[in-house]
Amino acid sequence: MGLAIFHLFEQYEWCIFDLDGTLYDERQFLFPTYRRFAKLLAESVSDAGGSVLPNLTGVSVDVSVSGQPNATVSADEDKSLPGMTGSDISAAALPDIRKSGVIVGGESVRRVIVGGESVGGDSVGGVKLTRKEIDEQARILYQWMITRFEKQGREGMFQEMVQRFNFPLSVESLVQLFRESFDFSGMRLFEFVPALFTELINANKRVMILTNGYPQQQRAKVRALGLDVGDGLGSDYREDSDIKGFSDGVAPTKENFCKENLSHHGSDKNRATNPDTDTEILRQIEIIYANEISPKPSWVLADYLKKRYRYTPEKVIFIGDSSSDNEFARVAGFKFLSLSDIEQKTKN
Repeated sequence: MGLAIFHLFEQYEWCIFDLDGTLYDERQFLFPTYRRFAKLLAESVSDAGGSVLPNLTGVSVDVSVSGQPNATVSADEDKSLPGMTGSDISAAALPDIRKSGVIVGGESVRRVIVGGESVGGDSVGGVKLTRKEIDEQARILYQWMITRFEKQGREGMFQEMVQRFNFPLSVESLVQLFRESFDFSGMRLFEFVPALFTELINANKRVMILTNGYPQQQRAKVRALGLDVGDGLGSDYREDSDIKGFSDGVAPTKENFCKENLSHHGSDKNRATNPDTDTEILRQIEIIYANEISPKPSWVLADYLKKRYRYTPEKVIFIGDSSSDNEFARVAGFKFLSLSDIEQKTKN
């Protein structure tokens, strides 16, 4: 795509973009995180003398998802991570993001799982599982998560997991473990995004990213994608003195951010414009974390945005990838475009 799609936006004053699945492939976040989550869950339950699944060695296990045809995965089959071509959990605290972009759980997670709840499960022969057995269980759980996401999306996954698999853990415990497994390191913008944003801003269009989800998690994604020069970038943070530092201690400024610090956040691979002017482009992108107001498709959010930015709804186009995005555009009176719409229009 790239600049070939600019004509789709020419008649609008505001161009508002969803984040997950619209500006990047959210599987780049979810799949590595699912893999870490499955491994950590299998290890933690094993340490408590249980197992995530029954004895799996040399058998096939049903990994079908609700309402979908059955599929089996051999316990001995190594399911590798699909190619890199991620989740809106709203709850309490998110662990600090280290420079690697990867958060790996440990004793804190083990206490969440073992200390707070009874984890019985089916032990194998009354003893702790072997490393091979743990890895087999982690692979099968991971493959089920991938299949479930591809067929039904991420909504309700943990609730179904609690019902389907062999561990008496609450959804809250799984959410905490999921947070401990976050991996932002593989996230990359779709190729067309940097050039399109630059073209829109150079044409005096107003650009906004509007994302649902736990705000601290979504901020981490925005930083990993190289779209933010500090937490809370937007119309309230226009002066250099207002730019906040990252949680890992990097304090970006207009002078040094693009030239020196992009590599710390995996952002250098996202750039298609001049690093001397990138920061000026970034500083003109409004970023709204909807859960701080009211998540899409709420009319409360639509009313807030209209009062704050004083736009004419008919002059706004909203680009998203979900039914809630489409519904929000309807509630707010915006023109709606999905990625599939854009792809189809560029072919015609």
